[in-house]
Amino acid sequence: MPAAGASETASLHPVVGAEAAARALGRRLSDGLERLLDLVYPRLCPLCNEVSDRPGRLICWRCFARLPLHTVDEALCRHCGLVPEGRVDGPFLCDVCRRSPPAFDLARTAAPFRGGIRALLHAFKYNRATWLRADLVDFLEGALRTYYDPSQIDLVLPVPLHTGRLRRRGYNQSALLAGALARRLGLATAPAVIERSRATPTQTRLSAPARRRNVAGAFQVPHPEWVRGRTLLLIDDVMTTGATLHEAARSLKRAGAWRVWALAVARG
Repeated sequence: MPAAGASETASLHPVVGAEAAARALGRRLSDGLERLLDLVYPRLCPLCNEVSDRPGRLICWRCFARLPLHTVDEALCRHCGLVPEGRVDGPFLCDVCRRSPPAFDLARTAAPFRGGIRALLHAFKYNRATWLRADLVDFLEGALRTYYDPSQIDLVLPVPLHTGRLRRRGYNQSALLAGALARRLGLATAPAVIERSRATPTQTRLSAPARRRNVAGAFQVPHPEWVRGRTLLLIDDVMTTGATLHEAARSLKRAGAWRVWALAVARG
């Protein structure tokens, strides 16, 4: 006669098997529906307007190959990830990080903010082209796996928008990216962990020092116990001077976060 523990475990097998079968069936149905929709409404590449040949994605292989993605052999600032204009041999620390080190422990981006990347992000952020999310998350995932160890990340957080701007835009582009990236990698995400407590003017035409002053004190962490002692991945769509990521990271560090890593699609 089998032991009670073995009997209990055995009795769970049909349930576990049924759940796995249901998930597999759901994936097959979803894949089938996606293929059917592709036949009726072919995916068009947003950069060349031709039918995309990348399965499940919008950007075609030809346009993808032309995007100016960062490479692992590029010289970059070992703290903020800035790629210098001229030639630099080996790792270095940029002037900004030497003079006033950002609060985040590390920041990296997938590409420079120009060409096709700029067009994609502009459409995603300002023209409600949220269907580009999967393609943009591909860039984030590539940079994450290149520069970070996903197994060390406890929580994925988006840079929050102020409620007024969120109402006007209708969505937080960084939250869409962070949520999709976390689901893809099986990581936890909690957008409400950090809030934008103060509305700030756009950073577009401000100098680097003015950007830091503009966002100073703009974030708060209502529940410090959610971040205390943890490694956090902070997600944004575009990093320019790093002022916003610095200020958000500073709030998280003050709340007790152990490490704050920053990741954005592009560096402008």
